[in-house]
Amino acid sequence: MDAVQLGSLSNYRLLLQGDNKAHKLSHVEHGLAGLGAGWTVALVATPVEIIKMRLQMQYASGAKRKYRGPVDVARHLTRQYGPLGIWHGLPATMSQRSFFFFLWGSYDVYSEWLRSLRVTPSFPYLAKAGSPEVTKGWPVSEKLVNFVAGGLAANTFWCLCYPVDVVKNRFMTQGDESPIPFRKMFRHVYLTEGLSGFVRGFVPTFIRAFPTNASAIFVWESTVRLIKSEGRE
Repeated sequence: MDAVQLGSLSNYRLLLQGDNKAHKLSHVEHGLAGLGAGWTVALVATPVEIIKMRLQMQYASGAKRKYRGPVDVARHLTRQYGPLGIWHGLPATMSQRSFFFFLWGSYDVYSEWLRSLRVTPSFPYLAKAGSPEVTKGWPVSEKLVNFVAGGLAANTFWCLCYPVDVVKNRFMTQGDESPIPFRKMFRHVYLTEGLSGFVRGFVPTFIRAFPTNASAIFVWESTVRLIKSEGRE
């Protein structure tokens, strides 16, 4: 999924630049590219997520199992919801992935802020470039910028979208007999679990988000720089 997300993100950025490749995208334009990438990856992610979640929520074993495997889940969804059954829940996934606007918009904000700092030899070891206390200093490594900004952007993303992600998962894993529509699932979660239902499981997700996304973005940005440098040789 990361390959689809990052590949489409790059293409949407190019699309927003138009004919002027030197055009520096604004924070909002980076967010719009992220939004497009989110909707694109939702098309690929929805079938994978709904099949995976249906199998994960199946606790019975042996003959009591409802699904025998991924193909059986896909067959069941197609019978239940028609030819596009494996995309059941696409609007819910697109709603959650819409928050990629904030992921990539904030990534650009954090990156710009980190590039404005200088590493100094004394505590707190970082200071704003041009400030009086910066007599010695050097720019923050671009690799560190990618890693830290990627982690912070991921934490921002999950802080904003987590309630929608909870509702999406409840919607996609509910039974097929009298299913609750996605929009009404928000009310259902609130009535059955209260406000705490919207943040159940948030802490491990938040903790995991920084290292996993920071590492992924660091590798992606480093690879892009390597490809560009080789292309200039």
